[in-house]
Amino acid sequence: MGHVCRVCEKTFEINRGVPTFCNVLLGITALEEACVRIELELRDSFNAYCFECRHISMSVPRGGSADAQICYLQSQVTCFEQMESFGLVNDEV
Repeated sequence: MGHVCRVCEKTFEINRGVPTFCNVLLGITALEEACVRIELELRDSFNAYCFECRHISMSVPRGGSADAQICYLQSQVTCFEQMESFGLVNDEV
C-alpha cells in the first residue's frame, strides 16, 4: 500500500459529496482546517510536495475508501496535536 496526495485524491470533496456516519462523526470541515494548518507549517513528516497537482499536502492511503482516507488524516492530525501538547515539536529553523 502506498500513499498519494489528498488533494489529487479529492479526499474532502468526495466525503462532502457522500456523507457517511464516519465523516459526519469526524467533522470534516474542522479536520480540513487542521490539515491546512499543518500543511502551511511545512512539517516534513506530515506532508509532501505533490508533483502532479503542485500542492504541499498531507498524504492518504492509495486506493483507500473515502472513509479510510479521512480516518487516516484524522489519525495524523491527532498524532501531531499530541506531539505539540507534549512539547515535542520544535519550531526553530
